[in-house]
Amino acid sequence: GIAMFDGTARKDEEILKDAEVALYHAKKLGGDRIEAFRPSLRQQQQDLTAVEAELRRALEREEIAIVYQPIIRLADGAVAGFEALARWDHPKRGRIPPAEFIPVAERSGLIIPLGLYVLERAAKQLQRWQEAVDADIFCSVNVSSPQILRHDLINDVKAVLTRASVTPGSLKIEVTETLVMENP
Repeated sequence: GIAMFDGTARKDEEILKDAEVALYHAKKLGGDRIEAFRPSLRQQQQDLTAVEAELRRALEREEIAIVYQPIIRLADGAVAGFEALARWDHPKRGRIPPAEFIPVAERSGLIIPLGLYVLERAAKQLQRWQEAVDADIFCSVNVSSPQILRHDLINDVKAVLTRASVTPGSLKIEVTETLVMENP
């Protein structure tokens, strides 16, 4: 991120902040590039900061909904399982697409509590389904790169499994495509 001194009386900290805003923008565009600061980037950064704060509150208030996409077995057309997907129904903005809030969660570190939130709720829902229907139903939960690279992921999964009695092997962890693309 680059910020230029424009000759006006500005503090060093303001120029560094502008360079940092340009740096975040460069990372957002895929990294490994140089971006010069421009005033419009400051508004984008303020918007991202607001979304981050609202996402933090949404997690605290348990406003993130988990929806389940069925996975159909091709051999007989039966529902084999489900994929758990996080959806954010913002009280004022309506449904915010995952493409907008997941990158904010990853950048801010909120992806860890968000991932645990989804994993916990998916395991409890899977337990209810398995108790209600005598079938081998499974549930898949996507895990992002910051989650999979944490040393505590295994302990987190073990803790979730001790709180939810599900059939062994029926709670599946899926690696997201972004993780594979970032580090093949």
